Amino acid sequence: MYAILEHRAVADVVDGRDLGLCAGPSGIITRINVPPKARGLGFGSRLLREILHDADAEGVTLILEINPSGDLNFAQLEAWYMRYDFVAISEGYYQRRPQGAK
Repeated sequence: MYAILEHRAVADVVDGRDLGLCAGPSGIITRINVPPKARGLGFGSRLLREILHDADAEGVTLILEINPSGDLNFAQLEAWYMRYDFVAISEGYYQRRPQGAK
């Protein structure tokens, strides 16, 4: 779990190796949640960058499903994840391969 406690922003990543979604180690981002009053301040991006840093350092492919909730729609979330090098692998599902330690 990744968290910015003072703003109650959290993100979860679970081990995806047993699901066989990709060759090699994988992790599934199950949520990135920033409370409405803390949105737009970069906390979600900060959490995602921490996840990406760890995944790159460990050689882990990340997978996620875009599930809009709150103020952001699918297209907005898709654009946000794509800025961090996620690519579509099937309808609604995205992956990001490790890019080396940063």
